[in-house]
Amino acid sequence: MTTSYKLAAIAEKRAQKKLDREAEEQALSAARKAAGEKQAASEARLAAKLERIASGVVAEPEPEPEPEVVEEPVAEKAPPKKAPAKKKGRPKKA
Repeated sequence: MTTSYKLAAIAEKRAQKKLDREAEEQALSAARKAAGEKQAASEARLAAKLERIASGVVAEPEPEPEPEVVEEPVAEKAPPKKAPAKKKGRPKKA
């Protein structure tokens, strides 16, 4: 036999699950909306590109500015590493 506190816990769990499903549905719809907007923007870019290609107009690429050469200072050599210290401890038994 179920007691009242078990029935209350079950009802509370069902209510929480319902809220979780609604939140998940909202998140999914927002993600789908964002994906749809991204896809529409991509299709618009592609359509503009295909239109340019079809018209035969070749856009002249903008000249790229030459990067300035920055001379880096020569790094000094690192000092040689020290040998590991000898182990200290109990001497071996003879």
